[in-house]
Amino acid sequence: MRILKILFISIISLFLIAFLYLINSTFVVNKIFEYVSKEVPIKYSKLEGTLYSGISIKDLNYEDSLIIKDFYIKPELLSLLVQEIYIKDLKIDGITLDNKLFETSQNQDENNSINLPFKLIIKNLEASIYNYSYEDYKIEELFLKSKNITSDLNSYLSGDFEIKAKSNIANLTATINLDKNNYSLKSNIDFNKEFIDKNIIENLTTTSFNLEANGNLEKINFQINTDNLNLKLNKPLNLKNIQASGIYDFETFNLDINSLNAILDYDFINSNINATMSLKNNDINSLTFSSNLDSLIKKDIYKDLQKDLIVKSQLSGNLKEINFTNSLETTDFKLLDETIKIESLNLDGTSKIDNNNINILADLNLKSNILKQKSKIELKLNSSKLEEFLIKAKTTISEISYKNIKPNSIGNVNIDTTYSKKQLNLNLQSKLANLTVSSKNLKKYLFDLDIKQINPNEFYKLDEKIKISNLKGKISGDYENELNLKGNLVLNNSFNINTNFKTQKDQFEGNIFSKTFKTDFSIKDEKTSIKAQIKELKNFENELQKILDFPRLNLAGLVDLKAQIDNLGVSFELNSPKISFEKESIQKIDIKGNYKNNLIGFNTLDFYISNIYGINLDKNFALKNETTLSIDNFYGSFDFDNILISTSKGNEDFNIKVDTKDLFLSYDNYGKANLTSNILVSINPSNKVTINGDIRTNKLFVNYETPTISISRDKDIIIIHKNKNKKEKDIFFEDIALQLSIFADNLTYKIKNIDLKASSVLALKKEFNEDLKTFGSIQDAKGTFSELGKTYTIKDSNIYFRGLEPIDPLLDIHATNTINDIDITIIISGSLNEPRINLSSTPVMSQKDILSYLIFGTSFSSDSQTNTQSRQSQASLFLLNELSKDYAKELGIDILYFQYVPTTQYIETYVGKNISKKSKIVLKNKSTGGELILMRELTKLWNIEVGFEEDTQSIDLIYKKRY
Repeated sequence: MRILKILFISIISLFLIAFLYLINSTFVVNKIFEYVSKEVPIKYSKLEGTLYSGISIKDLNYEDSLIIKDFYIKPELLSLLVQEIYIKDLKIDGITLDNKLFETSQNQDENNSINLPFKLIIKNLEASIYNYSYEDYKIEELFLKSKNITSDLNSYLSGDFEIKAKSNIANLTATINLDKNNYSLKSNIDFNKEFIDKNIIENLTTTSFNLEANGNLEKINFQINTDNLNLKLNKPLNLKNIQASGIYDFETFNLDINSLNAILDYDFINSNINATMSLKNNDINSLTFSSNLDSLIKKDIYKDLQKDLIVKSQLSGNLKEINFTNSLETTDFKLLDETIKIESLNLDGTSKIDNNNINILADLNLKSNILKQKSKIELKLNSSKLEEFLIKAKTTISEISYKNIKPNSIGNVNIDTTYSKKQLNLNLQSKLANLTVSSKNLKKYLFDLDIKQINPNEFYKLDEKIKISNLKGKISGDYENELNLKGNLVLNNSFNINTNFKTQKDQFEGNIFSKTFKTDFSIKDEKTSIKAQIKELKNFENELQKILDFPRLNLAGLVDLKAQIDNLGVSFELNSPKISFEKESIQKIDIKGNYKNNLIGFNTLDFYISNIYGINLDKNFALKNETTLSIDNFYGSFDFDNILISTSKGNEDFNIKVDTKDLFLSYDNYGKANLTSNILVSINPSNKVTINGDIRTNKLFVNYETPTISISRDKDIIIIHKNKNKKEKDIFFEDIALQLSIFADNLTYKIKNIDLKASSVLALKKEFNEDLKTFGSIQDAKGTFSELGKTYTIKDSNIYFRGLEPIDPLLDIHATNTINDIDITIIISGSLNEPRINLSSTPVMSQKDILSYLIFGTSFSSDSQTNTQSRQSQASLFLLNELSKDYAKELGIDILYFQYVPTTQYIETYVGKNISKKSKIVLKNKSTGGELILMRELTKLWNIEVGFEEDTQSIDLIYKKRY
């Protein structure tokens, strides 16, 4: 027994020694690999190690299709006893692959199916691959780490794997957990920009993608997300927060994307995308999809939008038919100061795809507060012949109501559009006008607009001053590299306007003309030239009066205008030989200037005035220096030799300052003078005028002879109103305020019976809605005054104005006369309304005798009774006429007047009474008998007098012009 035990131990020991020798012998390893290299075409440069310590192979080469720089394996041999291949460490570094390896492996897989009764266990695995290329794809490096790999070498594989790869496609990091047929994956993919630009789309950049997947050999659930995807177009397109999740079935090859979400940003557009997609049996033709887009278009896209636009869109279908709907939520915006409210806007349709043929049918419906629009659009195209697409559109616009357009007055506007093979036809029809646009080659276009005979007031509320009741016209033209248009417009069947427009290379020119004016213009290189001529202002005004209601200017004359408009501003010239207004005129008008930055510059401002409103100037006005006028504050200064006109705007008032120096003025039948003045005229926003300043005259000569002191008391003047119920506005009383100082150092007043010299200082003051007040005096008056055949010497006389209403100056008048060696002195004092007359003489006489001498040249002390009566009568006549106005008021009559007739030596008496505002009756006592006169106003300038003679029984009809 003991021998058997020793023998068994010896055998076991021998076996162990042999086993230990085998696993620690390099010789055994070398022999094994020598045998393997003969059976399998492998080569290597160096072999080291043992089965126990591990085997290391350098430069392992399999038919040049698989090269491993360093190969290390450490197996556990005892595991083979339990049918396990246990590898503690497996390191494969520097793998180089050739594509024919995969071809050989594929053929062997198809021909061989080996079932091994072993279980494979790899405790640690490390592998690396460098510079592997397949076509245009290149793996620069790939690292694989794994732990606890188990497999039955037939049906399952388990383990934990870490992968890091760098290639020209992307950089990849991934962790994979395999549990037999179940697995989970987490990875990060960072795509290479050069690869995307070359193989997918240019200018696309993206952040890394995260991929997570869970599944088995039958199905896989996956999720993909990335933070940002950017595409550089003319403006960047960004897709943010991209997330997709779905299921892929390996048995049926079905792909279902349950959710695809992203946020799209492009310029002013922001969209939330939510989509689903399904693909059956890996067949692209089975693709179906559905997507919802909620888009926000920022109001900044159009400055007059009141709020952001919100558009909801839906797309669904497959590769043969796609249905789409788009709707815009209610919004509003400003257009030409008018609020446009979009109540609804929908675009719905279907796109059908048959191989290369695509047919799109769509309906566009718009409803707003200004119109309704319905359009049916058809688009046909072939993807292989895109240039031969066909588009048809039928549009109806109704319920048009915009600004001054009367609601529903225009009716329906129908537009038919067809385009096919470079042929375009557009036809617009409405009850107002018809328009056609056509082209056979998209190079030459023909236009034809026919405006029907219409009354614009039926559909449009024109300005009250526009009186167009009839309008018709035609505009036709063509465009082929150059535009040519010709038009004719007739307003109110009488005002005819013609137009011609054309382009030549980079220049656009044309003209607008009628029988009263002509305008030529041209535009080139952002420079516009205008040349206009009004043949006769009076006829031009008559033409405009046919279509516009405006106060007549009654101007006459010819006007030529030239203008140049460019980026720097406007330059202009205006010339006219003569412009007349009623009986007044300005001649030799020559104006040259420019406009830039709200400044009007005048280089030349010349004109000639001979006589204006009776004032004789006979002066050539020529601007001494170039000047400017500001549009913002109306500041300007115009120097015409001895006239300086300055303008400005302070606060809200417009100011005009006029300075003159020795300006000669004359007025026929009134007088003449040299004028030096400083006057400021201010006009406020209510058109109320304030005049301040001073006026100084030199050599003032006055020869005006007024028929009466007060025009309202002149028996030959009747002031009337056309409409007694209409209250005429007194502009001077209500809207003018004055504060003027008037100085006249050398004043001469001379008419047929008066010759005086004096000086004066006057101040005129007036507030709005108040009467004029006069202050100051006329001083040192001297000269002569003739009345009733007598000439009086005036000296040391003054008149003082006190600002009373009505004017009632104080009198200080000294007059002398010598008759038959008698020196008579007359002193008039008091006021104009209450004068006091004091008569004195040398030698001293009574007041009655002095008055007798003044009137008759003798005293009342004569013995002749007849002569005395005659003289007394004439004295009474003189006194009564002076006091007749006051007597008339006391007697309750309107006219009382006495007149001495030398031929009959008879004193005629006039007594009259107003019977209406336009009529009066006068009783005249003449030497030949009585006469009854009826006076009646005919026009503003003429009266009629009908007289009935007492003895002749006749009627006299007399026209008498008023003054």
